[in-house]
Amino acid sequence: MKLSTKSTLSKTIKNGIFGDVRQGKKVYDIGTLFKLYSLHEIKDLDKIRENWNEFSTFVLKHKASILNSAKLEAINYRGIKSKNRSALENKINAQLFILMSKIKHYSSVENFKNKKIFSGIVGEIIKGTNSCLLDVGSGPIPDTSFKLTETAKKVFAMDDFIIALKLISDRGVEPIEQMFSNSTNVSNYDIVVGKSPCSAIAPIVKVCSKTNTPYFLELCDCDLENHRMANGMVPESWREFLPEIDSNIKFFRKYAYSVDISKSQIENLIANEKYKNFCEEEFDFMLNMIAYMFDEIDEVPDFFDEMQ
Repeated sequence: MKLSTKSTLSKTIKNGIFGDVRQGKKVYDIGTLFKLYSLHEIKDLDKIRENWNEFSTFVLKHKASILNSAKLEAINYRGIKSKNRSALENKINAQLFILMSKIKHYSSVENFKNKKIFSGIVGEIIKGTNSCLLDVGSGPIPDTSFKLTETAKKVFAMDDFIIALKLISDRGVEPIEQMFSNSTNVSNYDIVVGKSPCSAIAPIVKVCSKTNTPYFLELCDCDLENHRMANGMVPESWREFLPEIDSNIKFFRKYAYSVDISKSQIENLIANEKYKNFCEEEFDFMLNMIAYMFDEIDEVPDFFDEMQ
């Protein structure tokens, strides 16, 4: 980490300005510090885990300063005694864990494979349509959005926590750092998509059904328990709840959508994307084996360079 970055982070901590006022209270957010760090240090999105390890080491090293700053600010802002030190420390640890989990999840091999399948399906749906697309719940690094730039005219990535905004823009994706809600304006988009967009699932269906905007979602159960059916009961599944919002919604496996596509078409697209992933993995394995075989040879044969 550059000395200038360390200095910037240290000053931010000392001055107690890494928190936001929410519902009249100062809420300290390690994510705010990480975004500040990312502006100065993240130059390659493919090395995000290395950056995270460096950042978390810095935070743990300066935990005492963070706790003192948070405690002092809490007293100054609210005019009352802060919560005890152990409570603040637990909060800092919890935020670190949540952020670490997000980074690990979004940069995991398995999640990357699933993103490729989802983006492959959506890519085929919008192929040749010259669409302007909104990708909701894109995550800190919008890999799905990057892939969709190959087929969409314009791609916007929406999430409440996105890092390295300039790097993302440089790769052809416009980041929107906010949560999708019932008041989100979708008039500028031809289609709204989301791979496990959590709390945005119901608002997407509601807004898109009202504006007749096509959508394609991969469902997750994160937010289901926060909704109620018309009879006041907690829904057991999205298949039970979402038709109350959009009577024309369609389901297949873990997908919910309004786009004009058949179940058999989705089935074929899933199979094709899985097959492409398999072929890519086999090809990478073969390249690694060839590289290993010629590891001690000064000049690698020309055919190896051509394969790459």
